[in-house]
Amino acid sequence: MKTVPISRIMSCGVIVHFLKGAQPGWPIRGADSLAANVSRLDRVLQELRMEVTRRSCGPLLAFAGDLESRGDGAHLSAHEAQRIREMASAVEHTLSAEASSRSAYVVEDTRYPAARLMGEQHLLFAVGVYADLPAVAQQDLAEGTKCIALGLPTAAAFHILRGTEAVLREYCARVCGGPHCKIGSPWGTFISMLRQEPTAEPSITDALDSIRKFFRNPTLHPDKCYDIAEAQDLLGLCVDIVDRMVRSGQWQARKTGSFLGASADFKRPSPVPKE
Repeated sequence: MKTVPISRIMSCGVIVHFLKGAQPGWPIRGADSLAANVSRLDRVLQELRMEVTRRSCGPLLAFAGDLESRGDGAHLSAHEAQRIREMASAVEHTLSAEASSRSAYVVEDTRYPAARLMGEQHLLFAVGVYADLPAVAQQDLAEGTKCIALGLPTAAAFHILRGTEAVLREYCARVCGGPHCKIGSPWGTFISMLRQEPTAEPSITDALDSIRKFFRNPTLHPDKCYDIAEAQDLLGLCVDIVDRMVRSGQWQARKTGSFLGASADFKRPSPVPKE
């Protein structure tokens, strides 16, 4: 899946309409010339993977190339303009037919702007928090927000909780000491370690334990399904606790030697042990 601005889709029709109106005297070369628009149409069709329409542009591309070889200052004759109009009309028929077989899936805003869910996840968190997360946490949280945007609430909950758990492991390591933490340990083990650590903030520990009991554990079982409102509630809850962990004094005091680190090549433990 990739992001394509609606303006790029519209530009196909705009360019074809422009070419259908070709007139004698039009410049062949230049920024807004005939050749420039034909080349632009080919690039857009390639980007949109409109292969049938792109193949139908072959004669138009070849003719524009021949005209362009005449050099700077050349202009369309009446006969050449007529040929361009005819070829553009043929391309329009093909474009219309191919477009009728394609669908665009539009991501709508929920409580959160779609742009933030699909690619600007750092704006959901306090300033600097998302950048300070382990890479594995960033990946899961980003996938979770995308699932909300795409209307997949149960999948969203799964990824959001995995991302939160990755942050919990890093937080526990910074509070309790990395050597005592093991990748693959259950969420409950980290909670127990935090409760035994005098410097751990009780409010953060209590919130994490609540998420474990009422969200994380039930989500692992197939009987639990989320609707889109619940998934957004969970996102807000987890964003809050992630912000609090990262902005805590223990996290900020240990900027180096972290448990998970921010390495992009970190290998996620699998499977997560049951509690």
